[in-house]
Amino acid sequence: MTTLLLRYRDGQPTAVGDAVLSPELVPCRVVGLPGDNPPVALVEDGVSGGRRAVHDLSTYGLVARDSTDFMRAGVDMLLQRALAGEGDAQYALGSLHTEGAGVEQSYEKAAGWFLKAASQGDATAQSWIGWMQANGKGLARDEKQATAWYTKAAAGGDVVAQYQLGCRHEQGLGTPVDLTQAARWYRAAAEQDFAPAICNLADKFERGAGVPQNYAAAFDLYSRAAGRNVAAAMQGLGNLHKHGRGIPVNLPMAEAWYRKAREHGYPASDTSKH
Repeated sequence: MTTLLLRYRDGQPTAVGDAVLSPELVPCRVVGLPGDNPPVALVEDGVSGGRRAVHDLSTYGLVARDSTDFMRAGVDMLLQRALAGEGDAQYALGSLHTEGAGVEQSYEKAAGWFLKAASQGDATAQSWIGWMQANGKGLARDEKQATAWYTKAAAGGDVVAQYQLGCRHEQGLGTPVDLTQAARWYRAAAEQDFAPAICNLADKFERGAGVPQNYAAAFDLYSRAAGRNVAAAMQGLGNLHKHGRGIPVNLPMAEAWYRKAREHGYPASDTSKH
């Protein structure tokens, strides 16, 4: 039987209507407790608007009792913490500004907070700065700087940055084309089970690009990514079956995978190529 923990991080008891910060520092509100919605607490997320069942409230931080505007209360507390130099709060404020959740939607303001968090080594904030400089959102577009930020974030373990860095090395964005480095970073992201990276690494093994050609590895990786509904991986499996790469030629199976790829959004004009 699951035990419901009804005290916050600081030991205070919980109550319906409390404004709280989630473990990820998202402003939330407690909307139900046992007796109202047993056997779990219900927490409303201020960003998504959704409600989730929570068994352990000891990871939540109390912001205000019976708050009439829990988002405003949460943002005010985050701002105090961010101005005091807390990197987690700086990142959280940047994230809220990208969404326009409880604050003005502003990539410029988001960038300001992300830069502060990034300077303290927050890898996810560094990844966001990379995205902003790659897309000219909130910061001037600069492919070299985008790659530099993605490199910092990838080294810090951010899986999205690892994947994006692989793409940038493959495409020569802000850095010379280097398929060995592309495969290296796809592998790092694949080890964190990031499905698009798993697919791209499979492609590298199929083509022998940046890694020794290995059809068996390509088949295994494509299968993993296809199981996560990656259309390009379904296309890749179709190609392996069509051309007999590491497996016997099987045209009906190839067509079945091509069909699945189309059903999942792979361009029809591209099927059966490669």
